[in-house]
Amino acid sequence: MRWFPLREGGIAYDIAVVLQSICEPFLQLFRRFIPPMGGLDFSPVIAILALNLVARFVISVIV
Repeated sequence: MRWFPLREGGIAYDIAVVLQSICEPFLQLFRRFIPPMGGLDFSPVIAILALNLVARFVISVIV
């Protein structure tokens, strides 16, 4: 959401604040171990892969 210009008080700003408050604690886990490389933050990619692996594991245990 940082790519988009947001004005305080707008609906897009409120949505961005909620999404950031939900996602940032999880992403901070990965940012501790994976520093930005060349100005790019790869922690969201690793976080999505980790969520995918956990989901596959849970589904395999359930089924």
